[in-house]
This record gives sequence, C-alpha cells and structure tokens, in this order.
Amino acid sequence: MLVPQHPRPVARRREVAEMTLAVRQAAAIEPGHVVEAVAGASTPVRCPDAPAEETIRVTVVYHWREYLAVLREFMPRQMRDWEGSRGRPPGRGLSWSSRLAMAVLVPLVGTPAFFLKKRRLPVCRFTIDARGIERAARGGRLYADWDEVVAVHRLQDAWLVALRDGAMPLPHRCFDAAQRATFERFIGARFSDAGSSVP
Repeated sequence: MLVPQHPRPVARRREVAEMTLAVRQAAAIEPGHVVEAVAGASTPVRCPDAPAEETIRVTVVYHWREYLAVLREFMPRQMRDWEGSRGRPPGRGLSWSSRLAMAVLVPLVGTPAFFLKKRRLPVCRFTIDARGIERAARGGRLYADWDEVVAVHRLQDAWLVALRDGAMPLPHRCFDAAQRATFERFIGARFSDAGSSVP
C-alpha cells in the first residue's frame, strides 16, 4: 500500500456510432401570415445560423397613427375568427356590422388606450436574442422567453408579438436590414415545427 505503483495503461476505447443532425432554416414570414406555437411544444429548436450571442437592441417610440394602423390591420383577423365561431361560413368578408364596429371602435377605444400606454411607456428599449425578448421602459422591465410567445403576426409595417397575457408591436422602421433578418431567424427557430396561414 505504501509502495508507489505506476498507472496502468487505459484500454483502447471501442468506437461508437455517431449521428449528425442538420436543421433547415425556415423561410421568412410573408405579410399576411402568422406562425403559432403548437400546444405542448418542447423547447425551441435553435437554427444553426442564429447563434445565442447574437443580440438585437432597438429603441421604439410609438406613434398614434402607427398604433391605430396595427389595430386596423389585426382586428379584422380576430373578427373573422369570432364570426367563424358563430357559424359564419369561411371565405366570406366581414359582415357590415363588424366593419361598422371596427370603424367606430378602433379610434374610439384605440386612441385613449394609446395615450395611456404612451404615458406609462414613452420610450421602450428592446433587447432580443435567442433566449427571449426584454422590454425596458419607465414603467419597468418585462422579459419573455421565446416559450412564452404564442404567436408572431407579421403585419404590413410591424410584427405583433403575442404573449400569453398581452402583445408587443415591433415596428419595422426601428430595425435595420440585418436586425430584421436576425429577428426573422429567431422567429423561425421558435416556430420551426408550426405554421398556419391567415387568409
């Protein structure tokens, strides 16, 4: 026990079969389309060309007309779903009552909602990476993992990131070309297994 012993040589290890997995990047989302999470989806698949260290930082100051434009573009989709749940055949346009309600409600409800939000969040600073989205404003910080993002609606001039308890509009004007491409890669990584088009 007190006699030093030389270490024994390690036996030659047996070769083990290896498997390589390639992930194909999802195509960019076209305007008028939506990607949605699958119920009970596992952790997001990360695209190889969206490294974890890649970060987008943008500052957003919302404008009143822009806010109403997001509502006008997004609300018809919600109204179509609502009308469909009440038996209206798919493929038909919005009923006149829904169009009238939208024409009245968007400015009537959207305007005070915008100014209340503007008072609470005059300037929003977003930090977006492969882990999630953080919004810092005077009202505090909000952080959402990509797992908490249930849908991303791509509108004409903005992305509308829908969370389980709210939504964040991200205007395209605040992103440069490289940031927009990176953000779309993050979306593709989150929703690589799911996608449904909106008519």
